[in-house]
Amino acid sequence: MLNKIKMISLGILLLTTHTVFATTNQFLAVSDIHFDPFLACTPNSTSCELIDTLQSVPGITWHDILKKYEPVSQPLLQDTNIDLLDSSLTDIAKRASAEQPKFVLLLGDFLAHNYKTKFMQYSSDKSEAAYEHFVRQTNDFLVSQFINIFPHTDIYMAVGNNDTYEDHYVIDPNGQFFKDMASAWSAGIQDENNHALVQSEFANGGYYTVTPTQDSQLRLIVLNSILFSAKAQGNNIDKQAQDQLTFLQNALQQAQSTNQHVIIALHIPAGIDVYASMSGKTFKMIEFWNKKYTAAFKQLMEQYQAEILGVLASHAHVDWLDKISTKNGMIAMTGIPSISPVNGNLPSYKVYDYNDGSLQNFQTYTFHLTGDKQWSFEYDFNQIYQPNCQNCQLWMGMENLQSTGALADNYKQFFDGGQHSQPIGQQWLPYYYCQTMSITADEYQACLSAHSS
Repeated sequence: MLNKIKMISLGILLLTTHTVFATTNQFLAVSDIHFDPFLACTPNSTSCELIDTLQSVPGITWHDILKKYEPVSQPLLQDTNIDLLDSSLTDIAKRASAEQPKFVLLLGDFLAHNYKTKFMQYSSDKSEAAYEHFVRQTNDFLVSQFINIFPHTDIYMAVGNNDTYEDHYVIDPNGQFFKDMASAWSAGIQDENNHALVQSEFANGGYYTVTPTQDSQLRLIVLNSILFSAKAQGNNIDKQAQDQLTFLQNALQQAQSTNQHVIIALHIPAGIDVYASMSGKTFKMIEFWNKKYTAAFKQLMEQYQAEILGVLASHAHVDWLDKISTKNGMIAMTGIPSISPVNGNLPSYKVYDYNDGSLQNFQTYTFHLTGDKQWSFEYDFNQIYQPNCQNCQLWMGMENLQSTGALADNYKQFFDGGQHSQPIGQQWLPYYYCQTMSITADEYQACLSAHSS
């Protein structure tokens, strides 16, 4: 009888252990807010009362001033105004209350397009010092809005190509902007040790690695992919990019030695910029990154494939999928769509499901700006791409996406919320389809050749 009790107890212990391992966690991913406080300014004017007023007060007090001045409705084809920001944060807060995410990821491009140009047009004080102060105020305002809805959840950010004191893609990793941005956004990290770690590491290069407070089995690696961009401008870009690759290798090696799984987050993805490649009269392949950095990144993905749950990126403003093929399998790379509808897409964000063994699923939520002006559930990845699969990984569902059929039709529909703002419907095969299959130019060209008519 005693042995029977021991066997039952052991069975309960094993069941409990399995349940803990299979526990599904969530995190939220938001990107490309592109907040624009200049929308209330008269387009052809050289001054703007709103901007002068905002400059005179702390950024954390901006909200009510913006609500007073800015138009209520958010237009399509413009960056985010206060009305859309409020609406987004309200829905994100509702989702967070239901899902209880372990952490929140903000993947860059907090500032509107042409931020500096607009400031120099509308501000009474057009000095560089005044502009840098205004950018700091903007970051203070935005981080305060997120802290308001996530007072007890850590918020981790990445830098985007529009996040700079200079023109977009112009960066100085050791300059003042990264120090100021680190100071502002690390305020969203509750844990004191992680707060200090992120503030210190980000200030020195715009990238960092951290173990989220609520999940000791996970390592989050946040990169400054502007350094890898083919458009990057600034001093010592190549050295800074090489330093970041060394940092990435060390962070992955550390995760391997401590038996942690890894999520890599960044703004600009590796791969082919299909929209830019098709912008001319004839197709000309344009890569997001410098070729040598793509090759080095893929080599690290090959080496540490077993540790990597997935790669998250944004920048394109749409809901895209890509796979990183390795000798031992696949790594899912998924795109976070934008809050800004400036490119004709509908504002969206994602909730991801993961456990300590895989990145399992995500749900996309979309604001129907051209319809009922309500946020709603858009789709569940697994329900669409692998409905009969239990405890599957994202890349497995991506493998089911083919060049034709129902899944291809779904992909095209969800790409920009059904707005048809990019020519994916007309140019799906081979151009957009091949983008889902490759991150290097050679892989992409091979896919084009295989699917050419």
